[in-house]
Amino acid sequence: MELEERSVEQLPDRCENCGTELTAEEKATALEEGVSVVLCTTCDAEASRNYKVFRIDHPEVKDLIGLAPKEKYFSLDQIIADESVRRVYLGERFSL
Repeated sequence: MELEERSVEQLPDRCENCGTELTAEEKATALEEGVSVVLCTTCDAEASRNYKVFRIDHPEVKDLIGLAPKEKYFSLDQIIADESVRRVYLGERFSL
């Protein structure tokens, strides 16, 4: 079965799970991925791991976990990319 192409105008204005208004970026992602259910970043856990919400200013901390020295904001995936961070700080409690 072939899926018909959709445009931004055809997408819902709200997350189909929580009802939050969708951003233009969330709608664009839904179109690119061709998903049938359109979710906000919070409800789409995998996408939210790439959202840069953690601020790290200390250069030694950035260097320790291999982050770009000139950036200030990082996503969860960027922070846990270093295996020692995953092992020491996240341990076995989280399945990533």
